[in-house]
Amino acid sequence: PVRVQGGTPRGREWRVDAGVSSQFVSALLLLAAAQDDGPIEVVVAGELASRPYVEMTLGMMRRCGIVCEDAGQRFLVHPAEPMSAVIAVEPDASAASYFLVAAAITGTRVRIRGLGAGSAQGDVGLANALERMGCGLAMSEDAIELEGRPLRGIEIDMETMPDVVLSLAIAAARAEGPTRITHVGNLRVKESDRLHAAATELERVGVRTEEGPDFLVIHPSTALRPAQIHTYDDHRVAMAFGLLQLITPGIELEDPSCVAKSFPTFWDELARLQQHLRV
Repeated sequence: PVRVQGGTPRGREWRVDAGVSSQFVSALLLLAAAQDDGPIEVVVAGELASRPYVEMTLGMMRRCGIVCEDAGQRFLVHPAEPMSAVIAVEPDASAASYFLVAAAITGTRVRIRGLGAGSAQGDVGLANALERMGCGLAMSEDAIELEGRPLRGIEIDMETMPDVVLSLAIAAARAEGPTRITHVGNLRVKESDRLHAAATELERVGVRTEEGPDFLVIHPSTALRPAQIHTYDDHRVAMAFGLLQLITPGIELEDPSCVAKSFPTFWDELARLQQHLRV
């Protein structure tokens, strides 16, 4: 267990290593806004992983009247009492990724409302990645329509959208030619080592992979084989590999209930999708 005793933060400059996760920065930004006086400068030492999540935090703070200055690796926060605001909460782009990939690998069409070019979420970029792989894409400010077409492998930097790497990996397993995913080393410190999980479980279904410190190369297979997938108690591993049930008989998952962390009704939604595909 970890025991934390509260106190008053000291100093006007707070330094943080955010090379593994942007959540440390978001937490300090919110804490800085709640101080009695300021301004407080949050300084990122080294690289900032998953910057779009920090930008979402800054955007919401500004909507509530908090003045935040963004200088790349430095953020100056002027503490203030938050103002009330009416905020429309977007659908979760990470959760939507599974249905985009479902359309991509089954050659069907999906329309997602509430997400689009105007989204603050970096994970919306998966739709553009699937378009690069060959899918048809129509995107407005608040809607995405994607049509599955024959897929081709690509090379892609996914540093700004790590939560949808596993989703893209499933699409890559069905593409023509290899896919190389780079700058995703922070996946090794998520709920599981997701890079290793992706490589291991793709190999289990017959897909050859190359795994590096911060990259994954996927060599697709024209014939996936039945397998029991280990989920590593990781909701994203379970949901991504669950999509293979749409195209490959005999795919079973250990502990599918781990999806409850972020998407408790995922299996119900996937079953509805399977029924639609049968029709």
